[in-house]
Amino acid sequence: FTLFCSFMVGFTIYSVRNQNELVDRDYYTQELKYQEIINHKSNLAALDEAVELQKNEESLRFVLPELLQQADSGTVDFYRPNDQRRDFEISWEQFRAANFQIPTDELGTGKWVITLKAYKSGKGYFSEHRVQL
Repeated sequence: FTLFCSFMVGFTIYSVRNQNELVDRDYYTQELKYQEIINHKSNLAALDEAVELQKNEESLRFVLPELLQQADSGTVDFYRPNDQRRDFEISWEQFRAANFQIPTDELGTGKWVITLKAYKSGKGYFSEHRVQL
């Protein structure tokens, strides 16, 4: 009985200290915005051109439809599912100045979820890409 109680106390302490980074901190607000994302995805599908992500040893290059290349604003979010400290966001101005490329040495190896959000004339466009580097 003493051994069992010791195990349970130890397991409880371990569970409380263990961090689960596979869940976003604000997943409730993301869920509420999901309909907006669905609408933005359908706007992108209506363009008859997809956003392509080309991967090579040096960089990730986005091939965008002409309309999105001229977008007014937007962001590119880099989400690392197992390490939230490495998540970051790039503004549309920085992304356009980099010729729609991201050096892979800034990312490191592992799984990334990259979301591209662009706005042109008040209309939103959304694309999501999962990449293993």
